[in-house]
Amino acid sequence: MTNNSERKIFIYCNPRGEITAREVFDYSENDEYLEGFCSHAEAFRMFRKDRVLEWLPDSTNLEERLQFFIETSPPPKPKRVYHASNLPDICFTGFKSGLKKELIAIAKSFGLAVRSSVTANLDCLVCGITAGPSKMEKARCQGVLIINESQFRTLAETGELPEEGE
Repeated sequence: MTNNSERKIFIYCNPRGEITAREVFDYSENDEYLEGFCSHAEAFRMFRKDRVLEWLPDSTNLEERLQFFIETSPPPKPKRVYHASNLPDICFTGFKSGLKKELIAIAKSFGLAVRSSVTANLDCLVCGITAGPSKMEKARCQGVLIINESQFRTLAETGELPEEGE
């Protein structure tokens, strides 16, 4: 990935079809992904470039372009809610031993299938601060949802699987 200290402004469509305006600072990018500090989320985020609807040179027409895409796009899909018959396979990486054991216990208490590696049927990779890039890249290539600890706890509490960009 190449690094840049400037900003990128764009209209983005997440996997559920929700359309938002994004401004990302101090970003890195390659052919497929843009990652950096997102002012909309007020956090570090990664975006798939193929989900960018329009790149904008500045924020002059941002609201107008956002409204155009909202009005002309299909409505967003509802969040996926998992039930006992179709619980996701989950894997934890990049956590200290004690925290990882706690997270695995939470996952198992809700009946989630915990995997020790990125498998063909993996639905979700939960990454801590020391997550390795090779495991994350393998998960990305397989279309696995990558979330953080906070998002996992939301999944455990609500049954809603967070989507990218939340």
